[in-house]
Amino acid sequence: MKFKFVTYVSTAAVLSGLLMATQPASAITGLADNKSSALEVLPDNHYRWKLQTAADEDWFLWKNKTADEHDVSASFTSPSGKNYDFEVQYVTPEKTIVIKAEDHGQGGTDSIHLTSIKPGESVYMRLKSHDGDYSTTSNYDFTYSIK
Repeated sequence: MKFKFVTYVSTAAVLSGLLMATQPASAITGLADNKSSALEVLPDNHYRWKLQTAADEDWFLWKNKTADEHDVSASFTSPSGKNYDFEVQYVTPEKTIVIKAEDHGQGGTDSIHLTSIKPGESVYMRLKSHDGDYSTTSNYDFTYSIK
């Protein structure tokens, strides 16, 4: 019985330590904050995170790992009362093309559509503050799709 009690207590201590150290993704400083740490995320999902400071950025990545060309459509909605910027860096073997979405202001939705992304090419999607706006309480909404 003593062995079981010690095992339960040890397991409970480890689990409580893990739970205390776990944060929601929107609160993790340094997660996907630059191009080299961009998160490769699945299309057709909504990612709702926060920009924690005026200098915070979130980077997402899609790599064309198929044998076919594809189109990418991405949209980004700033939180109500906040204005964030959205840009795409389209990386080919020859060059990187930076495309900035048209700014639709506070709470607005910015979008970008790219066509004919070839196999092996990458699309980095960057979300950042516009004129110092950020929110530690309100999430943005980001999604993209592949056709």
